[in-house]
Amino acid sequence: MDIQIVDTSIRHIRELKGNLREDDLMELKKMGLTAKMALVLGYKRSIWCKTALINGEVAAIWGVNGAPLSVVGTPWLLTSKHCESVSSVKFAKIYKREVRKMLESFMYLENMVDASYTKSVRMLELIGFHIDKPESIGGNNMVRKFRIGVA
Repeated sequence: MDIQIVDTSIRHIRELKGNLREDDLMELKKMGLTAKMALVLGYKRSIWCKTALINGEVAAIWGVNGAPLSVVGTPWLLTSKHCESVSSVKFAKIYKREVRKMLESFMYLENMVDASYTKSVRMLELIGFHIDKPESIGGNNMVRKFRIGVA
């Protein structure tokens, strides 16, 4: 199995837009976003953005948003069904290396995850993020804040 991490291009965005995992789509929908909106905004607002290719297919795109010289960055990650062709532990190890790179630019990383997206919550825990208890944001949407920082 060939896994490559490359700089994200518009072609990657287009490919992932049509292949997002159902759980990722549901999370975006709860936030009032479409796949296209989330990917384009994430790409344009990120300080840097990377793509994981598995056997040449886009498996995931991630990045980190935040102002240069800011203390806090906002990491994000969207995945396709292709990421399921590797174990969740292996994928978490790959993303953990990327989180370490994000922490070279920011002292802390924080964001929110849909509380019902258990696969994502477990992966964030594997990486070492602190996960808060679920809280409500607007109606029935329950989220869990997650964060990690340099010691």
